[in-house]
Amino acid sequence: MDLSRIDARLLSRPGATKALHEKWGWMVYWVGGRQFACEFIVSPDASTMPAASRATSVR
Repeated sequence: MDLSRIDARLLSRPGATKALHEKWGWMVYWVGGRQFACEFIVSPDASTMPAASRATSVR
């Protein structure tokens, strides 16, 4: 998966921005003050995904 292409696609929305959510360690994507996507690294102790994998959630 090419994360730079996903990042570019998410930021191609008019007015889109991204910022690090420091408490969670996630990159969060926003449009007009509303979150529409986030990217995070899954913890090694997570049981539903491979350890240290990246995930992107889009609304």
